Amino acid sequence: MLPLRVDLLFRLGLHGDVIALLAQAPLGSLPPALERGRRDALMLQDQLDAVCAAPPEDDRDPASARHGLRVRVVCEARSGQGEAAALGMGLLRETREADETFLILAERLAGLSQARLRKPTLSDAVDVVLYREAQEPVPAALLKDAAPWLLRAVALSGPSAPAVRLEAAERAEARGALPTEALVFLYGDTPQAEAGASPSGQTPLARAALVQSLRNAVGEGAVLVDPAVLGGGDLSQALPAALQVLAATRLRDAALYQTVARVLAPALARVPVQRSLAEAAPEMARALYLAGDVAHGAGWLWLLQDEARVRPELAPLAQALASLDRVAGGHGLASEALSRPEAPVALGRPAASGSLSRLEQEAALGRRGRVALLALAVLGEAGGPVQASAEVLARVCAALEQVGLVEEARALAVEALGSRA
Repeated sequence: MLPLRVDLLFRLGLHGDVIALLAQAPLGSLPPALERGRRDALMLQDQLDAVCAAPPEDDRDPASARHGLRVRVVCEARSGQGEAAALGMGLLRETREADETFLILAERLAGLSQARLRKPTLSDAVDVVLYREAQEPVPAALLKDAAPWLLRAVALSGPSAPAVRLEAAERAEARGALPTEALVFLYGDTPQAEAGASPSGQTPLARAALVQSLRNAVGEGAVLVDPAVLGGGDLSQALPAALQVLAATRLRDAALYQTVARVLAPALARVPVQRSLAEAAPEMARALYLAGDVAHGAGWLWLLQDEARVRPELAPLAQALASLDRVAGGHGLASEALSRPEAPVALGRPAASGSLSRLEQEAALGRRGRVALLALAVLGEAGGPVQASAEVLARVCAALEQVGLVEEARALAVEALGSRA
């Protein structure tokens, strides 16, 4: 089980957890694959000095020998040992165990060449570290189908352009590989000259400018008692812009919408609930509920429900958000809220009836692990939580609840309802 746990943690970008887990093993007892994983995790945690202080000597298998030689070349190149690095690169060339990108960047790092990359590649942690050490920006094209760990690594290190780092950070946060706070920091740390406007906040740089503007408008501290008392910016411009971005992103990209909602929620929570902002109530409530701020989300839901008494056309929207409130607030089981008539229904692909039946059979037998895996498979068939029908979601959540995964079912339902209510 240890190799599986390490592989999963690494893929999710939880490299600190990989290091902590493997540190519990007796020194020298790790099999080659786990030792490589330990070195990679250290390098991605910006602990290359620790790796270079104890260069790998393990050549028990070809993969370890190749990995060890590449790591040694990086260590020698960065420490000014050009001749030693050149010997290692020569061996890698002869055995064809390093591609052109590795060799060019290693030569530049060692001061042996100033050649430029012709066809950049990026395959593993050693490559990531080499890009960083050689001060070579990672091209955006290399991140198109990147794994979460790689997105996190590019977002947190290296000389890549702000737009590339922010896009990597957004995608890493959406996949759980980067804390929301880290993305907020990167948004705020983006130079204003780099951040800019874009229709509906359709670029990472535009979203950085939006976050900076909204945070500047609301300031820091407790909830504003008067929207005229601002933190140094113009809330009358920043808030509508934020709501426009939320609305447009929700329709275009559910995963990115949830990321933007989590990022903006702390600032939105400082905006007071008042009737003059009734039009903003739906987007405010959705974003706050998605971010886990049930108390502030409920305030905006109350305003929407009150407004619906005099504007009947708002009643369906208020009912849909009430479903979200019941789930997020823990008022009953997620499966029950999803089964109510007012629960929003998506038009996504239905799950195969056989998959759903098997999921429910495993839940009846109390097999928690199998239920968790089958739930993911069923949702995949249905187009994901946001696209799955209310019936599929309700049955998946019921199966999870039956084996004690109540909070996991609740989180799944909040994600789905928050993007479609």
